Amino acid sequence: MLYLHALAGALGDEQPFYGLQMVGLDGESEPDTRVEAMAARYIREIRTVQADGPYLLGGHSLGGWVALEMAKQLRQEGEQVARLAIFDTTVPFG
Repeated sequence: MLYLHALAGALGDEQPFYGLQMVGLDGESEPDTRVEAMAARYIREIRTVQADGPYLLGGHSLGGWVALEMAKQLRQEGEQVARLAIFDTTVPFG
């Protein structure tokens, strides 16, 4: 996530910027195998810092899919997602 340091700096001190590490990359935990499960886990994590919306979400590559699913789940719960930014994420096939 170090490559996002410049983006975080450009947002300024008034806009907090958090990065979430995918579970399982540490070699100690089993990774989530479904985007829906990843999104639910990350929603629980961000709510420890910000309990309610509006939320500003973003994701890079696979993280873009996770951020999109997070936005979907949050909106289904009645939360406001003010912004969803997707970086270098493929379009769906099928």
